Amino acid sequence: MIEKLFSFDGWYYRTFTFAANLIILNLLFLTTAWTLVLTGPSLIALYQSVDRLLKEQGNSVFRDYYRLLAANLKRGTILVATLLSMAAVLAGIIYLLMGVSTSLGFLAVVIAALTLLFLAVLTVVYSVLPLPFKSALRESSYVLLASTAHGIILLALPVMVAAVLIKVNLMLYVIVGFAVTIWLQLLFFNKVLVDKTNE
Repeated sequence: MIEKLFSFDGWYYRTFTFAANLIILNLLFLTTAWTLVLTGPSLIALYQSVDRLLKEQGNSVFRDYYRLLAANLKRGTILVATLLSMAAVLAGIIYLLMGVSTSLGFLAVVIAALTLLFLAVLTVVYSVLPLPFKSALRESSYVLLASTAHGIILLALPVMVAAVLIKVNLMLYVIVGFAVTIWLQLLFFNKVLVDKTNE
């Protein structure tokens, strides 16, 4: 019984190996994403590495992460440029609406919420699926239009993980927060969104 529990195929070994790999990936992400140039590639590498862990496809998390980081330099730059430019446009629109009239504040909140939902979905879709950028934009729009609730969940998961882990301990969030967030997003994305499109 005990040999079964602690064997390589046992749940104990697989659970703690998975948790250790998440911690390693989170720390690798933190060491590579601190510069703006590598933030996008690091984020995509983290998404793809966690996805490989979920599908049990990876060998060495170190080697896989750095290989994915190098392979996604261009995609990551496109992702960060898109996120920053959309955030700048959103800030400009909100500033203009509030400058015209404070009664347009509700419209500004709606536009901001829809933009954040779109960016959350786009980040997951573009990071995980091997789509060109225009196809990722289309797919993200389709996901958001087909079910806004799915976009809300993808956006709410990072907020909830941050709230829970920071409440427990800020260092816990630093050590594992990003990887756990992406793991939960990918669990939802693969089970709900990808499975639905395959049916």
